[in-house]
Amino acid sequence: MLKEKLSGIAGVEAVSICSGNPISDNMIARYDLEDGTYYAPYMFYGDVDNLETLGFELIGGTEPGVASIHGRLVNEAFLRHFNIENEAAIGLKIPGTEEDQITGIVSDFNVGSLKINIPPAIIARSL
Repeated sequence: MLKEKLSGIAGVEAVSICSGNPISDNMIARYDLEDGTYYAPYMFYGDVDNLETLGFELIGGTEPGVASIHGRLVNEAFLRHFNIENEAAIGLKIPGTEEDQITGIVSDFNVGSLKINIPPAIIARSL
């Protein structure tokens, strides 16, 4: 498998299979809210090595389990967008979804230009 081959290369410290990187090729999702408004967070999918490989810091909660299809990590900007306190976020439903829940919080990270504010982001586990 590609991940194992890359891990075997001298000097490679970590490898992750994910939907893109935080700087380019990232996806923006649209979530419609009950009040008729919407929001558009950046959306990433990554395997169990995603946080370590990208250097993201888990600052609250836990990563979604390997078999979790509804567990999500959110960044601090996501919580600020919805005025949610870090301590209250774990277990909350992701606004605009039927079943997705916040299982953990990662520190903010750039998704493009350093000239823009860090936007809300959601990280889902790819199986």
